[in-house]
Amino acid sequence: MRESVRLPTGIGNIFAAVNIFLSIAATVGNVLILVALYKVSSVQAPTKLILRSLIVTDLCVGVVVQPLFVPLLLYPDFMTKINIFIPIFLAQGGLSYTLCSVSFFTATAMTIDRFLALRLRLRYRNVVNLPRVRVAIALCWFIGIYIGLTFIFWRYLIAFKQITVCFVLWMCISLTFYTMICLTLRKQRVQVQENNGPLSLNSGMFPSRLAIYKKTLSGIAWVQLALAACYFPFLILVCHKMATGLRGEKANILWMSAITLIYFNSSINPVLYCWKMKQVRQAAKVTVLQVFFCSSS
Repeated sequence: MRESVRLPTGIGNIFAAVNIFLSIAATVGNVLILVALYKVSSVQAPTKLILRSLIVTDLCVGVVVQPLFVPLLLYPDFMTKINIFIPIFLAQGGLSYTLCSVSFFTATAMTIDRFLALRLRLRYRNVVNLPRVRVAIALCWFIGIYIGLTFIFWRYLIAFKQITVCFVLWMCISLTFYTMICLTLRKQRVQVQENNGPLSLNSGMFPSRLAIYKKTLSGIAWVQLALAACYFPFLILVCHKMATGLRGEKANILWMSAITLIYFNSSINPVLYCWKMKQVRQAAKVTVLQVFFCSSS
C-alpha cells in the first residue's frame, strides 16, 4: 500500500484521534503487563518468555508504529510531496509487517508450548528449556524482520501474500494443537472418573497444577481469539484487493478501519491478560497501587 491513502479530512482526523488514544492505551497497558508478569511466579519461565515476546510486539505497536501511522491519516499526501517523510512511511509499513508476523509465530509457539506442557508433564522442563525457547523466539523475529524488509525493499504485494500465509499457518497449527489439548484433557478426565481419585504422576497433572494450567490456557486462548478477530478483516481486504484491485475513497476508509482494528489488538491484549489470568491481574493491581502511592508521596 505504497500509494497515497486519501481520506476525507473529518474522517482522517477521527481515525487519527482513535489511533492516538489506542497508542497511549497500548503503551501503558503493555508496560504494566510486562512489569506484572515479572512478579508472577506460577507461570513457567519458557511460557513467560513467549508471552513477553508477544507483549513486546504489542508495546512496539503503541510506542512506534501508531505514532508513525497518525501523520499518514492527517496528511495523506506527505509521502509523495516531501521526500524526507518517505523513509518514515516505509518504516511504519515495514515495522507493521514485522510485528504482525512475529505475533502470528509467537502465538503459534504459545499453543505448541501449552501442548507440550500437558503431554510431557515432568519432562517439560528438560525438553522445553529457556535456551531452546530463546532460539525459537529469535527465529520468529528473524522471519518477521525478513517480511518487513520485503515490504520496504521489494514489493508490498509479496509482503501481503507472506502475511496471509503466516496467518493461515498459525490458524491451522493452533487449531490442530488446541484440538489435541482438548482430547488429552478429556482423556485425563475419564481416567480420573474411572479411578475415582486424583491423577498419578504417570497419568497426568495433579489437580492443583491442572487448575493453573487451564487458567493459563484459557488466557492464551482468548488472546489468540482476539488476534484472529482483529486480523481477519484486513486479510479479507488483502485477498479482495488482489482479486479486484480495490481502490477509491470508500476502499481507503475500509483499509484504515482494518489497520486500526489490527492496532486495537495491542490495546485489548493487556485487558485479556488481566481478565483471564488471575496471577497477572493481582500483580498488575499491586503494581498500579505501588505507582500510585509512590507518585502521591
